Amino acid sequence: MARKKKSSAPRLDPVVAGIFLLAAMAVGFYLGTLYQGSRQATAPSPSAAAPQAAANQKPDLDPRIAAAEAKTKTDSKNPEAWSDLGNLYFDADQPAKAVAAYEKSLELKPGNPDVLTDMGVMYRHLNLPLRAVESFDAALAKNPVHVIAVFNKAIVLLHDLGKPDEALKTLQALKAKKPDAILPGGRKIDDLIQEFGGAPKTMPAFNR
Repeated sequence: MARKKKSSAPRLDPVVAGIFLLAAMAVGFYLGTLYQGSRQATAPSPSAAAPQAAANQKPDLDPRIAAAEAKTKTDSKNPEAWSDLGNLYFDADQPAKAVAAYEKSLELKPGNPDVLTDMGVMYRHLNLPLRAVESFDAALAKNPVHVIAVFNKAIVLLHDLGKPDEALKTLQALKAKKPDAILPGGRKIDDLIQEFGGAPKTMPAFNR
């Protein structure tokens, strides 16, 4: 989560990804952190203090945000300028501003599945899980094998909405369309489905 990749790449949910509890809902699997690089995100372990430490190590984004805000004023019809601004707000943990920037980007370039996926993550951080799922579904309507949208949707269904069966169906739908899908962290979707399918349908305590 040093950021060298293109800002348009979609992210995982930085609150939840990284440890997606499976099996006895206590077996985690590491995805890596988001704001360092690939716009993948990680979720903290319920007992870990590492997320706070990682947050303290984030670079100062204010100058980049200011520059991106200025660009949207001089190039207001450029959807990438708005999505780049949304990405910076995402990294700065300013979800309301990120959603507004992503909405503007989508007005100019409707249906971008990466932007819709990132917007879904920000809706989740605004405690709007149903809106998050709607955003992920919109991304999947454009790209049914958008792996990160599928993964984030499964996370929200499982952790926020308490719907493990629907989360499993979401993963199974991806498998049906893309049997060789590899999830963030290099995990094969078959392995994840097998573990998930045998897990008790209970929800662990979850720290935000």
